[in-house]
Amino acid sequence: MVESCPSVPGADGFVLPSVNANPGNRRFSPSSADAINWTTAHMDLIVSKSEEYKVSPVLVSGLITAEIDLDNTWYGIALDNLTHTIYQSSGNPVSDAWISAVTDTNSGMGDRVSGYTNVHHGTYVIVEQYMRTQYGKVSPYGIDKREYLPYLLTSEDTIDFTARMACMLADLRTGRSGAYLSEKDMGAIWGAWRAGINGRTCFAGAQGCGYADLETFQIRGASLGPQSQLGRPFFTYFHQYFYSLAGDDRY
Repeated sequence: MVESCPSVPGADGFVLPSVNANPGNRRFSPSSADAINWTTAHMDLIVSKSEEYKVSPVLVSGLITAEIDLDNTWYGIALDNLTHTIYQSSGNPVSDAWISAVTDTNSGMGDRVSGYTNVHHGTYVIVEQYMRTQYGKVSPYGIDKREYLPYLLTSEDTIDFTARMACMLADLRTGRSGAYLSEKDMGAIWGAWRAGINGRTCFAGAQGCGYADLETFQIRGASLGPQSQLGRPFFTYFHQYFYSLAGDDRY
């Protein structure tokens, strides 16, 4: 989630959300090891979903791990788990008031978002529309908040959505489907995941964060800014992980 942003963009034109500059928040967050362990424990599903949406599993693995490590708290995970438990209980259907409490900006809880990868409802809708229009890949769930919440509160569906959004952002980064992605590209995609592309995703530009426009996001020769650099080590890690398994650079 984006709290507030400084006014000076990084070298790649990306403006860093200042929430990442608060190391005190790390006390309440999963560690890098926690995040990597979660991802590797679900690797078979990550590879399967990556193949389904024709996107690199390095990208999908890195996005999930970066989001769990850098933009999550134990409080958020506990709230997700509680909401999932309520959904699973036939005698306790989720009320509209609870949906508002865990998703609306003015609820007092902040703009709570769904799942391990913290997906905003507006982003979910944009990705759903893109995948339906470009690939004919329709989510089995609807687009209102009552349907969006349970979709993202399971491990399988969190991974499914991450692969879908990774596909969209990879297309936008390269201008075409299925193009090769370098670790630098993946770092830039993480930055776009984190705080958006103005005019393309739900909250970019609203507080001065993210990429100013699609053209800025597509400049592949620029040095990565601080936000993109922050996520890049995860893509390096999973590139090496898959290389050790496959023995080549195909991922």
